[in-house]
Amino acid sequence: MSEIVRARRGAMTRRRRGIAWAAVPVGASLLAGALVAPWADAASAPCKVDYSITNQWQGGFGANVTVTNLGSPVSSWQVGWSFAAGQTVQQLWNGTVSQSGSQVTVTNASYNGSLATGGVTSFGFNGAWNGSNPVPADFTFNGVSCTGVPPTTTPPVTTTPPVTTTPPVTTTPPVTTTPPVTTTPPVTTTPPVTTTPPSNPYERGPAPSVASVAATYGSFATTSINVAPGNGFNGGTIYYPTDSSKTYGAVAIVPGYTAKFANEEAWMGPRLASFGFVVIGVETNSTTDWDTARGTQLLAALDWLTTSSSVRGLVDRNRLAVIGHSMGGGGAMSAAASRPSLKAAIGLAPFYASGNGNLSGIKVPILIQGGQNDGTVTPSYLDGMYPTLTSTTPGAYLQMAGADHLFWTKANATELRTLIPWLKIFVDSDSRYRQFLCPSVADSTGLSKSSVRCSLIP
Repeated sequence: MSEIVRARRGAMTRRRRGIAWAAVPVGASLLAGALVAPWADAASAPCKVDYSITNQWQGGFGANVTVTNLGSPVSSWQVGWSFAAGQTVQQLWNGTVSQSGSQVTVTNASYNGSLATGGVTSFGFNGAWNGSNPVPADFTFNGVSCTGVPPTTTPPVTTTPPVTTTPPVTTTPPVTTTPPVTTTPPVTTTPPVTTTPPSNPYERGPAPSVASVAATYGSFATTSINVAPGNGFNGGTIYYPTDSSKTYGAVAIVPGYTAKFANEEAWMGPRLASFGFVVIGVETNSTTDWDTARGTQLLAALDWLTTSSSVRGLVDRNRLAVIGHSMGGGGAMSAAASRPSLKAAIGLAPFYASGNGNLSGIKVPILIQGGQNDGTVTPSYLDGMYPTLTSTTPGAYLQMAGADHLFWTKANATELRTLIPWLKIFVDSDSRYRQFLCPSVADSTGLSKSSVRCSLIP
């Protein structure tokens, strides 16, 4: 074991330190004027556009755009704007995007093109910036500048009361008979899907896909607050969704030996929060704390988060999980061993010194990720550890192809493609995410080995 610790210290002293960037929410709202649009079903296209930056970090940001149609109904739409500081759109959902220089055009997806008068739709994207990230000043809707309010030119249509006085007024009831379009309440019959919440009141976010699980951010806007030292741990940072209408499961994350959360794991905080979790990144009392001390501090952070923090009202104290890297991964195993009420524990190249690499006493669902080229917590060490997990305890072991010991200290999608489903399944009881792990890992890109106890995955 001393050889492992010496190797670990050697690896840890060579760490690169980074900077964690907190979310910086800003926003803009523009009302659209009425002009003639070139679209077949839009004689005029007044609109309202709300553009808000939901997250921002060095070189990148997340944004949400809400569009309200204040004019005639349309069956398809395009929203356009120009970036003033060279920003670019990297990834977009609920629409398709094209960008030429500073000019961005977003076209509706196949399922959200129709907008009635007063209808609202939205899309989001992740972008890149350099130097500054100002909010766009002007927007277009179906080629028409959004500069005013609903058209006052439509009253002339009301001056044709002849049309209204003639039985066309009675012919308009057929328009009222178009409530067969109100037979789109079969879409409102999808509330049977909304009747599923009684069986799973913890479901958070839209239906997932392979792409959404691998996305940089989920559907929730997030923010963060710093935590002062004390309460059994050395402070840290809390990341959480800004939507306060519901409660969320919580996850505590601790770094590895000689490391700081702010330098190595902070990239995970806003990403996990955007999928509907409250996340507390824990700085340890000493960077040389061993696994047992790190496990104790993980639990102290969760206790403080759920009882005394300013966001305790957002946290469901019955749905808690722990994550740790290296010695911190051993800390996550130690926390799970001492508190079986935890819903999940995740070890990222975990070194479980106090348990001698034996997981037999743990009843909490365990996900282990290891690196194919990790010379500190070696593949053979984890190959021996995983089978010691009791056969009745849900477990998964995934090996990252070509990964070294510091793989988890840098932002990557390979880790989150299985980590997020594990948290969703066991913290949120969300069976929609089972498909990404069972009967086999849905996207095995970047994996050299995978073993999942699917018979125990709900």
